[in-house]
Amino acid sequence: MGRPAMKIGQHGKIARDQIAPNKWTAHCYYRGLDGKRKQAERTTPEGVKDRHGAAAEAALEEHLNLLLSGGVGSTDDGAVTSSTLISTLLERHRERLRKEGKSVGTLRSYRYRINYWNDVAGGITVGDCTPGRLERHLAQVEAGHGYTDAKQLRTLLGYALDYAVRDNVITYNPARATKPLPKAPSEPKNVAQPLDPEVLPAVMKALLTSEKCRKKDITDVILMHLATGLRVSEVLGFLWTEFD
Repeated sequence: MGRPAMKIGQHGKIARDQIAPNKWTAHCYYRGLDGKRKQAERTTPEGVKDRHGAAAEAALEEHLNLLLSGGVGSTDDGAVTSSTLISTLLERHRERLRKEGKSVGTLRSYRYRINYWNDVAGGITVGDCTPGRLERHLAQVEAGHGYTDAKQLRTLLGYALDYAVRDNVITYNPARATKPLPKAPSEPKNVAQPLDPEVLPAVMKALLTSEKCRKKDITDVILMHLATGLRVSEVLGFLWTEFD
């Protein structure tokens, strides 16, 4: 009876071969995201003293994680798995927008938002995502960078996790299930308030007795403004010929 085929995204047993003192090669077969059986290999990194091949195997495992998660640099078709990093999907979406001709400014702003995500949740994978967890990370971004950045990041996360939905890794998009970020109340605008008629006599008296207003020659302008309700600019536009 033949050996059962590996599932897509699985790899076989890793073997080590010593090729020089303190230098090893680690290799194994894996089934790529395109369904094909392939071989992967990595050698002890330069400058590392590898007595038994553990460093070479660690390098191979890191390489396999990248290949089998559909990460940036994958030689496969880029299909998503539950272990795919959200940051990888954010980068994929940004690259797609770049190819579609999005402006440099838009791509730059998306780069900032992706960096903000990486600062607070760079290790989060598709399988880690729940609406609640995403909301907490978005709250962290809002606290550090403001409402607008967090709102735009929420939108980007929705597009990124759509890739996982399309690959049938998740059945719904947790980013789209998050609550919209509550907008902070805006500061009240400095709107001019109408003058209370009860204080008008006191204002008139202060105006007529003000030495500062007399020196700046604005007493008559303000009196006309109060008497007519016209804007100050309109009062200043009067001509002598317009007075009876």
